[in-house]
Amino acid sequence: MVETLLDTRAAWVSATGPDDDVALCSGCRLLRNFSDFPFPGQCSNADAKSIEERVLGALEGLNYLSTGKYWPFVELSDMELRFLGERRLLPSESLPSRERDGGGVYVADDQSMAIVVNGENHLELRALGAGLCLQGVWTRLNLVDDRLSVLLDFAFSTRLGYLTARLGDLGTALDGSVLLHLPALAAQGEIPRLAETVREKRHLMQPLFHQRGHAAGDVYRVSNISTLGRSEEEILFHLRNLVSGEILVRERDARARLASEAPLRLEDLVGRAVGTARGARLIEFREALSVWSSLRLGVSSGMLEAVTFQSLNETFLSCQQAHLEMRHGQPADEATLNAERAELFRGRFS
Repeated sequence: MVETLLDTRAAWVSATGPDDDVALCSGCRLLRNFSDFPFPGQCSNADAKSIEERVLGALEGLNYLSTGKYWPFVELSDMELRFLGERRLLPSESLPSRERDGGGVYVADDQSMAIVVNGENHLELRALGAGLCLQGVWTRLNLVDDRLSVLLDFAFSTRLGYLTARLGDLGTALDGSVLLHLPALAAQGEIPRLAETVREKRHLMQPLFHQRGHAAGDVYRVSNISTLGRSEEEILFHLRNLVSGEILVRERDARARLASEAPLRLEDLVGRAVGTARGARLIEFREALSVWSSLRLGVSSGMLEAVTFQSLNETFLSCQQAHLEMRHGQPADEATLNAERAELFRGRFS
């Protein structure tokens, strides 16, 4: 099934986007529902199948099925669902159920777009791009939404905007986000103050992977909170300005301070990461993210010229559990995963 995606590089991994020294990728998500069906949580199996058939007919009519593939959830294993979540093609925080027929996910061949059918909402349109490229991602996703809107009748209120399964998504039903690597700010204890600044500006900054109250790998997701009362363009304008004018500036200043005021600390951090990457025989996931973060900081600081952001982005995906299990061919125990993760790092960075 989805194992074919393993050897296909996701478009955002290319590390060719703007500000890719800090910004891993940008994403936009739109939620849409049909006016003549209850939300998926209240749908019968027959309703769910009717919704799926309607969406597949629209995708076929727009020739999307010739440039991507649709996978019904009932045909995917839990491992495959987690794999798609790790690739940000499904909402990893709430993976859809495999128990009921009538749902699935369409994935574009370059993995820059996905359309989830009968997840929490009837439709969830997702698009991804490399670096800080919110406008480009939104332009692509908006075009898909416009084309689908011609063929499908989405539930819309002139007062509330697009109707969604959660009240907090009413309005544009748009979630814009940027994944940011912030190792220097984390090392200098600046993350709590920055997160408060982000919240004061009506945005949210959260660890992508939680570890004892901070972000494993120093990766944070910054996104808009409000979807009601602003247009899509306004939402993304404010998000991009916050990231480029505030967060990127602070992180680069922190990296410069670290390099000038504590060069031995920086060299030690990167050197230990290189030693672990090249010599470890067992690496747990959290440790792998820590090593990855230090290597990425070493590349941005000019200390590791032979390593590329693209290779590091690929490693970021490949060291996750479902990716390793897909390579292994089946679910594996922790010891096996730790050994294969270490082998992955040795192969990439020796």
